[in-house]
Amino acid sequence: MPSGDHEVAQKSWSISATRGIRVLEGLGQPEIQNGHIALAVDGDVGRFEIAVNDPLVVRGLETFGDLECDLERLLGGDGTSIDEFSQGLAFSQLHDEQLAPVNVLETIDPGDPRVIEGGEDPCLALESGEPIGVGGKGLRQDLDGDLAAEGGVLGAPHLTHAALTELVQNLVVRQSFADHFRSPAIAQVCRSSVCTISYNPARNLFRMLIDEIYDFRDRISILTKDSMVLSMRNFIEGSWRFPVARGRLVVFGLILLTTVVASDAAEPVEVSSDALRRATPTSGEPPSGRRRGVDVPYPLTADWSNTLRVQVGGLVVADVNGDGADDLIVGCYHSDSFPAYDDWENLIYLNTGSELEATPSWVSDDQRSTGDIQVALINDDPYPDIFAANGGFEMAPSVIYFGSATGPSTTPTWFAADVSWTNYAKPFDFDHDGDVDVATANQGNSSSDPYRPMRLYVNNNGTLETNPSWQSAETSIQNFLAWGDLDGDGWEDLAVSKWANFESGVYRNDMGVLETTPVWTTADTDTDKGVAWADVDGDLDLDLALGHDPTQLWTNTSGSPAVSWTSAATYHGHSDLRWEDIDLDGDPDLAEVHFSDGKAHLYLNRDGALDSVPSWTFDSPHVGTAIAFGDLNGDGLPDLVVGNSGDTSIWVFYNTGVPPIFIDGFESGDTAAWR
Repeated sequence: MPSGDHEVAQKSWSISATRGIRVLEGLGQPEIQNGHIALAVDGDVGRFEIAVNDPLVVRGLETFGDLECDLERLLGGDGTSIDEFSQGLAFSQLHDEQLAPVNVLETIDPGDPRVIEGGEDPCLALESGEPIGVGGKGLRQDLDGDLAAEGGVLGAPHLTHAALTELVQNLVVRQSFADHFRSPAIAQVCRSSVCTISYNPARNLFRMLIDEIYDFRDRISILTKDSMVLSMRNFIEGSWRFPVARGRLVVFGLILLTTVVASDAAEPVEVSSDALRRATPTSGEPPSGRRRGVDVPYPLTADWSNTLRVQVGGLVVADVNGDGADDLIVGCYHSDSFPAYDDWENLIYLNTGSELEATPSWVSDDQRSTGDIQVALINDDPYPDIFAANGGFEMAPSVIYFGSATGPSTTPTWFAADVSWTNYAKPFDFDHDGDVDVATANQGNSSSDPYRPMRLYVNNNGTLETNPSWQSAETSIQNFLAWGDLDGDGWEDLAVSKWANFESGVYRNDMGVLETTPVWTTADTDTDKGVAWADVDGDLDLDLALGHDPTQLWTNTSGSPAVSWTSAATYHGHSDLRWEDIDLDGDPDLAEVHFSDGKAHLYLNRDGALDSVPSWTFDSPHVGTAIAFGDLNGDGLPDLVVGNSGDTSIWVFYNTGVPPIFIDGFESGDTAAWR
């Protein structure tokens, strides 16, 4: 069972050092007298101009996030009074922290919704934080200043920069914005206790230090403002760039000297496909199951599992090669999890006739971060197509792998033209014209660009448009979609779950025209994730399950939903949520999987009433990411598939119920024909 969940809700991480050191978020008294590292690359510094001998070259360099001012002064040896230091710490009272003389570094999460509610208003520290000298002055003279808080300012302003003659020793940077999307709680900087700020091949000292960078073959993690962790992979992929001049590779890091001892064994961190949740998985703990009673038809241990270390973003069970046996389609995402994941191609485990193959024989040629995956007949031929809802920090376009008589192509040939981080896709013929359209749930990729509208790609005679012709009026963070008829007019409406600060709701389908504003909302702005329609109570109105905290059932009475049930599980942090009649008694049962604690729950429907306590639980040692149902062993019963991010990324539980016997001799799927 993973632990240490952190929800990020439009805020960034902070690092606090206790043993007499405090790294604030630039909220001290403004000052420039000490002359620390330059913070901005900008040709138009309107507030404070400094002459440079070559501004064209200076402004041409790319930028980084800056070191925290207080910690930077630690290196310079400048000091103020202890009294001022203790008052400067007042800012951290929002986080219920206490000074502990033993702790060296601790991470705090100002993205926690409760922290935001208690400390949203901007404020100033009473006085500048107290730096602690380490001996000696800095290697250079720069200009810098602490930044006072200003209401409504998303990022810090550009500050002044050093002249060209000092560029090789003074990295030109800017004050970085508070970016919750790039903030895994990892603080492993290097193998030794000292890391270098710049590397000059002519200096043996810097050469020695750079050789100590941890695991240079794979990943160089460096700690910057707001405790964002950047990686060499991100540099190479273009998300972040670094200047190279005259053979000097600038490797931006932290010098902690004897204050912080970096460990080889950094704590692993798992990040969700939308980067809004992170957790520490449990190492060495075996998976376990728990069942209430004997009427849940799944074992407590998995019947099949893989050994492929990937991050599962979505799961679908479908026959993609026309052999009559259901296969397992897997969408894989890429994140800033640690240790890093090397592979995130999409996969298909083909069915051998009675079980899935051990190694996927279908692997996509491309490698994009896929948060969800769907199967549908999109181009109007009889072969199933695969829609991959892509995104990630690079906001990779969603794609389609079109099917054929032998299975889907491994190379996509349809690409979405809009720029979004797509979390989920839902294919459905919303306009009843016989073609499958695709709706998507989206977000942005940074705190300066966090939101996107919902989008709908309309299919015209088997050709899916690449530029969506519909989008919602509101921009937000959405993560799950479900089509279902809310008002009983015969046209399926679109339900959506939304992240913090936005209300989940339903968009009305007016005879094939989807309205751009919701006809109904929950009137609550929780971190919802997951929506699914089903007629739970048998009254012919579709009810709505919502991945809320806790999980909710909104019973629909003539188009007016109201909460009628909540889960009594001890933790809720949804990754996926589904309805399935697992015991074949004619009514839908509810399944869910949670990210941070790795648990999958099933709630049996007993004559229209769901169990409040989970009827069955699977506790994975990894984080939970996806869930699906389908017949994988050929017995006609819905088997359960649970997706994880971890060394074992897929678990399959065979349904142990009794296969139905049809009176008419045909597997029509009509429950009235069951004995």
